[in-house]
Amino acid sequence: MTTQPSPRGSFTPLLVVGALALVAAGVYLNLTSADDANTGSAGVLARGGDSSGDASGASGGGGSARSVRKDEDPDSPRPRVRVEPEKLDLGRVTQCGEPTIGEVTLTNDGRTPAKVDGWVATCGCISVLAEPGFVLDPGASRALPIRVDPAGIGGKSQRIDFRLNGNALGGRVRLDYEVYSPIRVMPSMAIRPEKGTELLLELERSTPEGEHIAAPFEVLAVLPPVGRPWKAAEGEPPLDPGWGGVIVDYAAIDELAAQPDSRADPAFEWRGNGDGARWKTLELIIRTDDSVCGEIRVRVRNG
Repeated sequence: MTTQPSPRGSFTPLLVVGALALVAAGVYLNLTSADDANTGSAGVLARGGDSSGDASGASGGGGSARSVRKDEDPDSPRPRVRVEPEKLDLGRVTQCGEPTIGEVTLTNDGRTPAKVDGWVATCGCISVLAEPGFVLDPGASRALPIRVDPAGIGGKSQRIDFRLNGNALGGRVRLDYEVYSPIRVMPSMAIRPEKGTELLLELERSTPEGEHIAAPFEVLAVLPPVGRPWKAAEGEPPLDPGWGGVIVDYAAIDELAAQPDSRADPAFEWRGNGDGARWKTLELIIRTDDSVCGEIRVRVRNG
């Protein structure tokens, strides 16, 4: 693949009625019954109900389907994990400088231990900075840091669903934020190429709305040294003002990941354990001569 960026610039009768009513009622009751039977306590959380599952919460609907359940004891020992806050406003996030870290707290309101098996995010740009598989005793809480790797521009809204043992829903949190970087990297989440070992990252100076700003800047270095600033070859025109480039060398990342101390490097994220572990992502720092955006953070992915 070509690793040289092109210069950018100047770029939807009554019996009949009665029968229909009976059919509609039957469909409604069947759907309601099936929904309760299938979702259980996880269904309460998924529909935005009270995660504590107490009797008052169930009867507060004034004759709802859940209030007439006879096979569900509100005092039964089942996991009840809530997430606080339910919505996290992170404000403006950027690729420049330190990463944006939010925090949520998981609390076990039940009478039995709850094992948090993992979580699912609506975007690969959201990471929970903890290892899954931990147990919350009744009444216990645990704070979890959440990191956002900015992707795209403008307002974003993502969600994390926490999963308990048995694939039950353990609460969710919504994250709202706005992405703006004075110098942004494209692609914002770099994925290992199918062919070759090098990948070009383009850097563009832009407005909050994503419009190009033709003001020059220089890429100074890539840390760790697994990439290099793009330079025009002899006889080629330089990039237009407001553009830069970095060439990432995946072969160099593989070599770095093979080092004995790489597992302790916080820049790496790993898939699997032991000898079969494989690096999943690596955070790069791109240094520039710009006073506002002197360090740009970008995460590259190993397929």
